[in-house]
Amino acid sequence: MLLKIKQVGNSRVDRPHHRHCVTVLMLVSLHWFFFLLELPVATWNIYRFIMVPSGNMGVFDPTEIHNRGQLKSHMKEAMIKLGFYLLCFFMYLYSMILALINY
Repeated sequence: MLLKIKQVGNSRVDRPHHRHCVTVLMLVSLHWFFFLLELPVATWNIYRFIMVPSGNMGVFDPTEIHNRGQLKSHMKEAMIKLGFYLLCFFMYLYSMILALINY
């Protein structure tokens, strides 16, 4: 049943959940700062996925966004996530370079 729902669901929903594998890897590798940094975003994405109404295609259902005038709030959320992931990317890049230099 869950597999069938996932196949029908919106492909834009699946991508943020794949991103949370990094959050789990940070916990396993004991990088507590990065884990705690990504935990609120992971929790928010999982909450949004769980709270999708049963008739919608996914979190970003195009008809619901335009019918309810939610486009502005979804764009704001997308820009905040983009800024967060960009910040994380540069922090990970800095950590990687620092680890390579100290190795």
